[in-house]
Amino acid sequence: MASITLNGTTFTGVDKYDPSFNRIVTNAFRDINSGEAKADFVADKVKIELKFRYRSESQAQAIKNVVTGAYFFPVVYDDLDGTQVSGTFYRGDFKATAVWYDPNTGQYKYDISFNIIEK
Repeated sequence: MASITLNGTTFTGVDKYDPSFNRIVTNAFRDINSGEAKADFVADKVKIELKFRYRSESQAQAIKNVVTGAYFFPVVYDDLDGTQVSGTFYRGDFKATAVWYDPNTGQYKYDISFNIIEK
């Protein structure tokens, strides 16, 4: 299990940590004469899919509170060179699903998944 630091708060037990690089292009088209696909390259951005499984209500709320702002500053693991790096990211899709209810305590357990994308 991995850990990640978001805005100075470290969350341990990350169940899914799936980094990828997304290429952003504009004006993609196919040249009518040559048949070649062409696109204007803008940038490569880091996108990290995160999932936390079976979290208490307070843990789910703590994660949500950290990633609700416009931008935040995580410290993430760079797979390419094995170092910890930081940057400015924003949150993409966010999902918190109640997966189990404990009738003895009246509490739910949640699966939380979201992605963070480099600014």
